[in-house]
Amino acid sequence: MNEERKPGDEAAEDPRVVSLGKAVADGVPVDWEGARDENPEDAALIDGLHFVEKVAEAHRRVLETAKPDDEE
Repeated sequence: MNEERKPGDEAAEDPRVVSLGKAVADGVPVDWEGARDENPEDAALIDGLHFVEKVAEAHRRVLETAKPDDEE
């Protein structure tokens, strides 16, 4: 039986999952569907990282629009 791993499981040390987290932190686009297909046991963790990416991107957009014109 192939059970999904949950956030906090040993998946946090899996290099594939770590690379997804680094991509999110660096603002690098991620193929989320491909990541889920390649790592179905980590689907819950991957979904969580995808959510974090969306929050980070929204935050980056707010910061970009809030910059004064002379800082561009």
